[in-house]
Amino acid sequence: MEIFVVIIPIVTFMAGYLLSVLERKRKEKQKLDNLRMILFRELGENFRWVNQTIPVESQDEQRQQLPDPFALALYGRQLSYDVFNAYLDRMDGLKPKELEAVFEAYLAMRRISLVAEDYFEGRQQGADDLAGRATLLFVSMKTGHGLLIEALQLFKGGSELLEELAAQQGVILQHQQMARSTVIRHDLTAPPG
Repeated sequence: MEIFVVIIPIVTFMAGYLLSVLERKRKEKQKLDNLRMILFRELGENFRWVNQTIPVESQDEQRQQLPDPFALALYGRQLSYDVFNAYLDRMDGLKPKELEAVFEAYLAMRRISLVAEDYFEGRQQGADDLAGRATLLFVSMKTGHGLLIEALQLFKGGSELLEELAAQQGVILQHQQMARSTVIRHDLTAPPG
């Protein structure tokens, strides 16, 4: 009986300590899961914008139409880094592969935004190198698109989101073609004069 008097407080202490450790681990995991969810949402929104600007790969790459650079720059301005900036100090809990993919995707998004601003400045100033700036903007978008896909695939629900948004890839080109055909039809049917 005396053994129980000595053992019960020790067992109670160890059980309490174990429960507190488990509770701390659960809270850390919950915070990390919340961070992943918030990052996933922001990356997903950025992907929605970028995805619309990237033409669907065709077999005839030479004839592939590129998006209007002004539209690309407008879409590039829509990208967000709020979550990344706000939670940068908490990202050390991500797995190394996740951290690398998220960091690379956000660097690409930042590059797109900077190149988009540069394109707008060049356009406003009537720069001679506007075609080069437009090409750099498209290449930045295409690179960012690939990096966003890599990052999103690492998150729970990422593959489903990519499948869902596959139909919207290059939709900006469809709008451009519709606008051009409307203008052409309008020009052909307009009365002379």
